[in-house]
Amino acid sequence: MQTVRLALVFWVCSVFTQTGWTTPLYDNFGPADSYSTTATGVGPQTATTGGDNWVGTLFTAAASGVITSIDVAVASASLSSSAMTFQLYADDGANPPTTLLESYNVTTGAAYPSASIETASASGSVGLVAGTKYWLFATSSIQTYWMLANVSDSSVRYFGTNGVGSVLQGPIPDATAFRINSDAQATIPEPTTLGLMGLGLAGLGFARKKKQA
Repeated sequence: MQTVRLALVFWVCSVFTQTGWTTPLYDNFGPADSYSTTATGVGPQTATTGGDNWVGTLFTAAASGVITSIDVAVASASLSSSAMTFQLYADDGANPPTTLLESYNVTTGAAYPSASIETASASGSVGLVAGTKYWLFATSSIQTYWMLANVSDSSVRYFGTNGVGSVLQGPIPDATAFRINSDAQATIPEPTTLGLMGLGLAGLGFARKKKQA
């Protein structure tokens, strides 16, 4: 009986420690990952395209956790793909912020006015704290675009050329579109599993009563 009891306990523990899903630490995409058709330029300024080398949005983390990846809505200025670098900073009060937490490399997959959501993996060593403010910046050596969110987010956005001639603008009606992800552990077993577990526990109780009788 002791062996059966230990086996059941081991099975129950395995049920409740299954790997779960990805949960956002911050997410301003709309339903079905929608975003605005409007964008802000990222990259060297030109007479026709405008834009700045640095474009960033101040945001508040909605949950605490270790960052595993980021999703960003981006586009290139031409038919060819373009490289962009995203940088996560702590909001340290400096203008521009100086406390760099992590960098992410992204390659655009569409040419503006089309756009796509691209994912960059994180190191797994940097986390966000719920209720704390951070900056996510985009930089590029050529003209690219960072799409805006279509969900109202009165935030603060930064424009600058590698920290020179910086301009803080806000609040603004829309932030740039992005999501910061973290892995979570699933702790909710399926209904069938719950039923089997209940039958097993009931069986143990019946056997114990029978032994006492």
